[in-house]
Amino acid sequence: MVNKLSTIVVFVGMLLMSCEKQELATINLITKNPAQINLKLNKGERIQFYSDLQLTYDVKPDIVYSFEFYQANQLLFSGGVDPLNVTTEIENNTPNTIKGKLEGEFTAQYDDNYSIVVTLIKNNTSDLKIHQAKISVVKD
Repeated sequence: MVNKLSTIVVFVGMLLMSCEKQELATINLITKNPAQINLKLNKGERIQFYSDLQLTYDVKPDIVYSFEFYQANQLLFSGGVDPLNVTTEIENNTPNTIKGKLEGEFTAQYDDNYSIVVTLIKNNTSDLKIHQAKISVVKD
């Protein structure tokens, strides 16, 4: 009975570990803006983007993360997302710390090399101070 229970515990642990997301890259848009991420993806692999933004302001700022997606150096598409509007908040300790999953995801259509260029675009008001702007790329 103990051996069966041990086997079940090990199996459930392995199953949970296989369901974990894998962080592929993290970029810091304070030190490098724009920043480029290069990935080798297989067909059907999906990546998601998580933001860790720390800022102070008096008036809500206009901020956008601009994304450009390339496959083998050919532009696939571009778009932007509001980093103040994350879909899943993670450890949101203060009103000036916004952590969570950004809207949208990307699924590779082919086995190939992909590049993602991310740019932080913001209004230049004197009261806006961005202390941290990191984006993590996570594969399911």
